[in-house]
Amino acid sequence: MKPAMIIDLNKCVGCGACVAACVMENQYKEGKPPEPGIIASLLSRLVGLPIYKETPLKEAIKRVERGEDPKEVLGKLFMTRTLVVREESGEYPNVKVKFWHKICHHCDDAPCAHVCPTGATYVTKEGIVMVNKSKCIVCGACITACPYAARSIDVYNRAVDKCTLCEHRIKKGLLPACVETCPTGARTFGDLEDPKFKAKVSKACNENERVFFIE
Repeated sequence: MKPAMIIDLNKCVGCGACVAACVMENQYKEGKPPEPGIIASLLSRLVGLPIYKETPLKEAIKRVERGEDPKEVLGKLFMTRTLVVREESGEYPNVKVKFWHKICHHCDDAPCAHVCPTGATYVTKEGIVMVNKSKCIVCGACITACPYAARSIDVYNRAVDKCTLCEHRIKKGLLPACVETCPTGARTFGDLEDPKFKAKVSKACNENERVFFIE
């Protein structure tokens, strides 16, 4: 299998359903956070990377109750793997709005994997770029190398985080959470080894300038 995703920006209405679905599927943590080790303690002291004693949701509730801005709190505790960016142009009443999506493109020759000193970032045989968080030392090399600015730091697990195309769902024959949730069909997922899907990708990329192709 060669998984791939098409994002048709002409169909995107900026609702953010894909972002919410991704957070709930991949980044909402149950149970207790891992105990902070030596590396986590050093990172906390050197670069201010926080160590939490509660799950992100409980931590978020506590902070909002203390009067902190909800959007800032959620942004810090749930670093999204995909993000819908809104761009406005023109002046009232002739204002135009466009959306583009910040997400890992799972590069064939992934620069993030080349620069990782510990092998934490790797590419699966299907071509999905992954992160082994137990090997990550948060050096930031992969974040700098990423041409799409699609990597962030998971402050909960104290490691780099990114889109995985919901690999765990793909293995079960399911669609990535963002694709399944999109109400307008802006995101389409399939197997490039399937001739019908490959033809669909080719047609979309040739006929539409506002299409992201992720493989």
